[in-house]
Amino acid sequence: MDLFTLVAKIGLDSQEYEQGIRKSKSSILELGGFINAKTIAMGHMIARGAEKAFDTVASLSRRAIQTAADQEALDSLASATFGELESAANGVFESIGKDTNMLSQQLKSVGTSAFMQFKGAGVDAAEAMTMMDKYIRLAADGAAAYNMSVDEADTRLRSFLRGNTEAGDAIGLQVSESTRASKAMEVYGKKWQALTEAQKQMLMLNIVDAIYDQTNVIGQAAREGYEWENVVNKLSAASEKLLKHVGKPFKDYIVYYAAMIGMDVVGSNGKKKAEVE
Repeated sequence: MDLFTLVAKIGLDSQEYEQGIRKSKSSILELGGFINAKTIAMGHMIARGAEKAFDTVASLSRRAIQTAADQEALDSLASATFGELESAANGVFESIGKDTNMLSQQLKSVGTSAFMQFKGAGVDAAEAMTMMDKYIRLAADGAAAYNMSVDEADTRLRSFLRGNTEAGDAIGLQVSESTRASKAMEVYGKKWQALTEAQKQMLMLNIVDAIYDQTNVIGQAAREGYEWENVVNKLSAASEKLLKHVGKPFKDYIVYYAAMIGMDVVGSNGKKKAEVE
């Protein structure tokens, strides 16, 4: 059962909600009828205001609960991905955040995905951490230079590192397959096809670094750190962090209530929570 179906079952049923709003309108209008037409008009305004307020609160609650669940899922994934290196990874996020005037939480998703990709390619954990640091900085610089979100730049950049040269076009990485092949021969003395997946991704990451250095993209995120668009993005990330704290008690209660009545709710770790923890 999804989260909001459960919310409905514990008191936010839409039909009951609508009936409550209609009753509120009726009560206000009946009161207005004993006074005069102006009061009736005022009653309509109050009723509409109340309806809008209730709708806003319900919408905000849903968003807060979903945000809390999403953030807990990301934190759980990061913890499982980094293991004993989680503290070091958080240090990387905080360091890059200070350099670029971004919240570390904005970078956590990007870094976690990159680290998973490097480890999956066969890179050892220590080297993957170093590559992740460089990767996040390049993704942030590319996003700032080419006017897109860090998440969008991340998607393109990770695809580029896997050998999809076309994915780099939108972030200033015009690299042909022949150039890629010549770099493979220069660095490893092998054809591109003969490289391991780890070697391919290391090579492509260094190509990105070289291109961005030549085109003065390196450091662009830091240079734009206090410009309007980045400040707005930071405020948006901060609001998501606030919503996480607002929504967590509600989410935890829903999971607790589900356990009490024997329902299955999928938790942030991907497992069903059918018992009171």
